[in-house]
Amino acid sequence: MSSFKVIDDAIQQHGDKNFCTNKSSISEPPISWREFRDYYLTLVNFFEKIGLRSGGKVGIFSSTRIEWNIIDFACLYYGAITIGFYKNDRDKVIEYELRETTPDILFVENYDDLKKIQQLDSDWGWNKPVVILDASHSDAPPIYHFSQIIGGDAFHPSKLPVNEHPDVIASYIFTSGTTSTPKIAVLNQASLIHSAQVYANHYPVSSKDSTILYLPFSHVFSRVMFYASVLWGTEHIYESNPNNLASSLTQHNPSILLAVPRILEKVKNHIDQKISSMTLVGQILVKACINLSGYLQGNANRPSTLLLDLIDKALLKKFRAPFGNNIRFMGAGGGQLDPKVARFFYAIGIPVYEGYALTETGGLGVFNHPASSKIDSIGTRNDACEVVLANDGEIHISSPSNAVGYLSKGEISDLPNPYPTGDIAKQDKSGFLKIIGRKKEIIVTSNGKNISPSHIESALKANLIIEDAIVFGEGKPYLTAAIVINSDYGLDACDSEKVSEAIKKTNLCLSRHETIKQYFIAAPFEINSGTLTPTLKKRREAIQELYKNEIEHLYSQPVATAAYSS
Repeated sequence: MSSFKVIDDAIQQHGDKNFCTNKSSISEPPISWREFRDYYLTLVNFFEKIGLRSGGKVGIFSSTRIEWNIIDFACLYYGAITIGFYKNDRDKVIEYELRETTPDILFVENYDDLKKIQQLDSDWGWNKPVVILDASHSDAPPIYHFSQIIGGDAFHPSKLPVNEHPDVIASYIFTSGTTSTPKIAVLNQASLIHSAQVYANHYPVSSKDSTILYLPFSHVFSRVMFYASVLWGTEHIYESNPNNLASSLTQHNPSILLAVPRILEKVKNHIDQKISSMTLVGQILVKACINLSGYLQGNANRPSTLLLDLIDKALLKKFRAPFGNNIRFMGAGGGQLDPKVARFFYAIGIPVYEGYALTETGGLGVFNHPASSKIDSIGTRNDACEVVLANDGEIHISSPSNAVGYLSKGEISDLPNPYPTGDIAKQDKSGFLKIIGRKKEIIVTSNGKNISPSHIESALKANLIIEDAIVFGEGKPYLTAAIVINSDYGLDACDSEKVSEAIKKTNLCLSRHETIKQYFIAAPFEINSGTLTPTLKKRREAIQELYKNEIEHLYSQPVATAAYSS
């Protein structure tokens, strides 16, 4: 039965083992699983005390921290609905999401956050109750302080029974909004807990493992994998500021880690730059060792591990150092992973298991795992999820994890079942699936060519000088691109020549109709500018609108030489 009782039972079984081993804002480390449960049960009492109804809506406006999970688990236990907002999202999006989801109570990190929310809706903290996570003085209802709610010498665990109904609504989760305003997916407890159970059954993880939590819990990928970590009994380290992830990795040495492709790409790019600064002989030796390591690790019939051990001690161990000295593997989701990045990490001894799912499918779909994996794929079908490729290659998914529907103007509309994902894939002879494009992103040129831009952009990013790229060409005779230069490079004429050379090099590997004829230099894509989603995905329509003048200028120029615009 996929209700929160499954999670609550697991927590009770973990008992006095460590749940959290680094300093948190509510207690000195370590915090046991028993203490963690006491925290969320005490919050359940608070919900009952203030008269929150069953099915009430609880908003969380917070970074990644233990309180997020305490609030969420109190909601799941109580039968309330968790609504996770992205703190770094644009004000107009947050305002829209508050208006559409109508929370009954809101948890914010500090009074500055409350002021921000009050600018969007002045009723919060006056007619609508708010709980401040980082505040120490006395409550002034309807403003409450988290420390006073769960503080004191003794806990008073709730006498209410745990919710055992899998069909109870668990959460409203916002989609990425890469092409438009985020949609609001409605997921019940069965959706999320079933996903966690499937992942927990496919990865060799236990209470001996540890992980750093830094990805936003508002995202379905991070949420269901946290639930899976609860089933495993994993020790947790919280990092509320992703910019501090590098120091946390070397300080805490986790054994497993979740990552989004953008982070892995940046790490590889940084290492590639170090390699490029070596002498030519040094570069050849290092690259040869990496390639040999990848071959040896993928060859089950290798006669000896001695050579691999020598390469590892002399070189690969240094490349793994940014992730600490204990990392076993990583899981990647939230976007398509460049196969060159995956091969690099595999070669240096860190397998990266890529998966594919959507918010609408409850974070469950197709995924690689230790018993079945292939680089440059999203994995194979599994028994817990029905995956079908339509005639045009679109992925359709059906499972108990699928969302109930979309929330709009207070009403829940049903989703089609199976759910058409909008992503197009192909399957190889071994049954592994690979994403080859997204329906809404397919570019149809004036010559009638259908082109998927994602693999062209990945090919462009393989050049060290190019940090990111986005391709245009809908209804046009040829393709153009916005290029973001690697931040380690300046922006001068020399760099423009290097970019032109990088594009020419990339074009040699592409079909003629896929080649980039013109380009301009764009500012880094960022959340604040609206060009990235809070989960670091590119918002294509927003980028195209922002640079519409530059794009039109490219198509007004002759194609003899690549155009450059600052």
